[in-house]
Amino acid sequence: MTIVRARGRAREGGCPCCGCPSARVRDRYHRQFQDVPLAALPVRIVLEVRRFACVNAACSQRTFASRYLTSPAHTPAAPTDSAPS
Repeated sequence: MTIVRARGRAREGGCPCCGCPSARVRDRYHRQFQDVPLAALPVRIVLEVRRFACVNAACSQRTFASRYLTSPAHTPAAPTDSAPS
């Protein structure tokens, strides 16, 4: 099995609720994804995700995770070609 480890390089994240930037890392966790085989060997991607603390006292969102535009959870599904011709 091939294991690819990745992590973000941004020093801070933006709160999805209030938009306030934060560099206060509360903790980290790992997300794992299976990818297509490489040379007939299974591939696992291990992504380190940082959880930030929102620094805006008025915000209802206390913590939030790093967002990655290309992570599978946020990648839109491929369009289907089911429209009538």
